Amino acid sequence: MKRMAKWAVVVMLCGVVGYAFAQAPKPAEAPKAAKAPAKRPPVLPRWAVNLLNAPTAEGTDPLELCKQMLELKDDQKAAIDKLGKERAEEIQKATAKVRAEFVEKAKGTLAADQKKRFADVLAALDQYRSAIKAGSEAMGAAVGPKNAEAAKMGRMKPGVGLLMFLDLKPDQKTALANLDAEAKKALAEARRAIKAPEDKTNKEAMSKYQKEGRDAEARVAAEYDAKKLGVLTPEQKGQMEELEAALKSFNEKLEKAQAEFKAALEKATSAE
Repeated sequence: MKRMAKWAVVVMLCGVVGYAFAQAPKPAEAPKAAKAPAKRPPVLPRWAVNLLNAPTAEGTDPLELCKQMLELKDDQKAAIDKLGKERAEEIQKATAKVRAEFVEKAKGTLAADQKKRFADVLAALDQYRSAIKAGSEAMGAAVGPKNAEAAKMGRMKPGVGLLMFLDLKPDQKTALANLDAEAKKALAEARRAIKAPEDKTNKEAMSKYQKEGRDAEARVAAEYDAKKLGVLTPEQKGQMEELEAALKSFNEKLEKAQAEFKAALEKATSAE
């Protein structure tokens, strides 16, 4: 009994000590240092992003880069543009000079008859290029250099193909798009009305069937081309006429130059 009483006293004292220790004031913890906000990478301007994304940066024009990355005044921009034109002229001159030098070097490796044929073709090529340049410049003077460039590259087609080169209003573009959709539907209906021959090996019947299809296409095109032209204002119709005349003149000069160039090539190759 006495031993049990002693253990009870010990347990009681341990509890008292533990309680007192738990209630004792704890030393204040040092305040934790606030975490510095993570630094964000700098946002690159558009010109820098374009430069970074360009494949190996080969196509980067230093003069254009200068205008893009710096806040230039108007007179500075004009000066940079002038330098760009001067540079283009100098490059053109230098390129022509180098080409001429290497043409002469190439002639030095040829026999007399080879040299003559080579020289004749080069002369015809220069004449062909000069004719195209003259025709393009004449068209540019009439309807603007952009239209002349489009004609030279074969992107300008007569008729309603010239509509895309006019300054159309949004409602006109919508009307033309609707007419395109109507024309497509009308052509599909016209084709369905043409009965295909049962015997596909019958050449005469197939030829007639194909002609009927072409005729249907021509009818629908004529009908809806007229409707498209009806969307234009009188001023725009006048612009269309100017474009038609300029394009016709350019194409005539181009055809003449091509015929002359072809004749020169045939003459050079017939000597082989």
